[in-house]
Amino acid sequence: MIDEIINNPPLLKEGIGKCALCGKECKLTFEHIPPRAANNSKPAKPVSGAEYFKKNNRFPWDTSGIKYENQQKGMGLFSLCQECNNNTGAFYGNDYLEFAKRAVAMIMSDIPDSHDIVDFKEIYPLRIIKQICSMFCSINRDLPYLDEMRKFVLDKESNNFDKKKYRIQMYFNKGNIIKYNGYSCLIFLGSSMIEMSEIVAPPFGFQLIIDPKDNEHYNGFNITNFVDCKYNTIATVTMPIVFYEVNNIFPDDYRSKEEIIAQIEKSEAFKKEKNNGTV
Repeated sequence: MIDEIINNPPLLKEGIGKCALCGKECKLTFEHIPPRAANNSKPAKPVSGAEYFKKNNRFPWDTSGIKYENQQKGMGLFSLCQECNNNTGAFYGNDYLEFAKRAVAMIMSDIPDSHDIVDFKEIYPLRIIKQICSMFCSINRDLPYLDEMRKFVLDKESNNFDKKKYRIQMYFNKGNIIKYNGYSCLIFLGSSMIEMSEIVAPPFGFQLIIDPKDNEHYNGFNITNFVDCKYNTIATVTMPIVFYEVNNIFPDDYRSKEEIIAQIEKSEAFKKEKNNGTV
């Protein structure tokens, strides 16, 4: 059950706007992200990043008391025109849902620790990745760099996907938080910069890597080759069993609650020593 929802990009309101896929100015319809039937039909309490950071002195997974939007029918955004919403649902949504159901069954089956891979039989890889790409377009509505991805999604038969510009990473997630991170830039000390966007939608998490580099490590596993399949191709796909926890609003952060608490305690001890002049 999804209890509390964290949402990082601006929350879109009902009204006139630009469709996140075709770009048409029109009355926007509500797009469930992930699809409603994929465990996203219960009331949600999304909070924005701006509201999240107003509250200090709390653990990052604690959203109690933070101002939220009330979404009664599941989590999503007003991001698509009626036609694009209908088409993506008909072309891709049901096959993504079936994939999610099988992943939930895999998680519930208590796989032995000795197993490090899982087979998903008779799935539609192209339809699944186009649903994922559609979700990334919705949470990055005003990012022109995704225009080629939008064309890829709009044409259900298309395999025109630039792997030098985009890479899709995936992992499994057992949590109860749906999270959207729009375009983000991660800078690591002594290392490179990673441009990315992230969607956490149990039982999955997805990363969109922008301008991926061959020598860079990215969390999760790469499913970008799904784009090479035909629309009606049914395949058995073997995936590594990779689980990450998600306990805060930041992208690409998979620390456990225990690790976060330990880091908070370490930081507090350092500040105390510094104030006492012992550092």
